[in-house]
Amino acid sequence: SALKGPIRRLVRAMGDVASGDLDVDVTDNARADEIGEMARALDVFKMNAIDKIRIEGESERERQLASKAREQSDTEKARSDAQVRFAVEQLGAALRDLSQGNLVSTIDTPFSGELESLRLDFNESIDQMRDAMSHIRDNARSISSNSDQMRSAADDLARRTEQQAASLEQTARSTRSSA
Repeated sequence: SALKGPIRRLVRAMGDVASGDLDVDVTDNARADEIGEMARALDVFKMNAIDKIRIEGESERERQLASKAREQSDTEKARSDAQVRFAVEQLGAALRDLSQGNLVSTIDTPFSGELESLRLDFNESIDQMRDAMSHIRDNARSISSNSDQMRSAADDLARRTEQQAASLEQTARSTRSSA
């Protein structure tokens, strides 16, 4: 009956550990008899249960972090896809305008990140094309003006040549009739 008290304490501690109460203090584990062996074994079970709960908690936290990272990655990919889609739509519309001869249509809304250089390059190309077309227009006007002047000079030369021919013919007639 000297064993009755330690056995009851051990049975109570086993019941507590079995029900999930891991704060229970396992006594009698310093004893050198079978009760001490059982108390030490119960301590091992208790520590294993505590470790299992800790590992499960860490695993759950890691799962949550991985899930959060996946969601963040999906969100960033969706945002990136939307930015690329926007840039492609804007560039497509600007190219359609260009194909219809509209040289004043630029892309004004900035693109995100690395896509911005594409917008700037397009706008610079439009500016250069507009300048080139302006030079071509100016050259065409100059050519047209020069050709008008040349036509006028040719008409004037033709008129003078005609007048001189008529004058020569008249002179030739008068020279023939006086001879």
